[in-house]
Amino acid sequence: MKSIGDIIKSYKKDGVVISPEYKYYKIENARDKINYYFQAFLAQENKVFRDHKEYDEVAEWLEDTKGKGLFLYGSCGTGKSMLARRVLPSIIYMETKGKNRFQIFDAFQMGIKEEYDKMLYYHYIVLDDIGNEGVLNQYNPNKKYLLPILDAVEKKGKIIIMTSNLCCAEDIIEKYDEPTYDRIKGVTKPILFDFESMR
Repeated sequence: MKSIGDIIKSYKKDGVVISPEYKYYKIENARDKINYYFQAFLAQENKVFRDHKEYDEVAEWLEDTKGKGLFLYGSCGTGKSMLARRVLPSIIYMETKGKNRFQIFDAFQMGIKEEYDKMLYYHYIVLDDIGNEGVLNQYNPNKKYLLPILDAVEKKGKIIIMTSNLCCAEDIIEKYDEPTYDRIKGVTKPILFDFESMR
């Protein structure tokens, strides 16, 4: 009788993923690296870095991702997009010596077929500002776009970093639905950013 490992290898050889290989990051001194890259990117815009306790939680995730992505949600102007689009992809890119490059998308791109197909294809994804994509297609409400992406993340072991200005579970459920919110919690570590805008 074949072992489970042999069966999984056999399926994988045929292109079938029955047991995804989740990516685990364990980045040392993550808090210092977040501060360094945040300051560097803000300096390019003549802005000053202001520290917040929420960044400690982001550092905890980076130090041991446990195979999950990250969901930053809450108040506007709190650095969520800067973290998701620049800081975290830069840290991970440098720590993996260029092996893990994130593809960065805005939520409205879920309504563009070519971009949506890329989201389903790439393994490392940033999806910025979910909940603000509007009505993407009158025949296909936006919740129908997000759930297949989250399904692909779960089934294929993808890594996703998402942001949203939606401020609570109720807002997310109202915008999408309960299964989508449940899937977000399943594939990411949610971190609420609850402080005043830094803009």
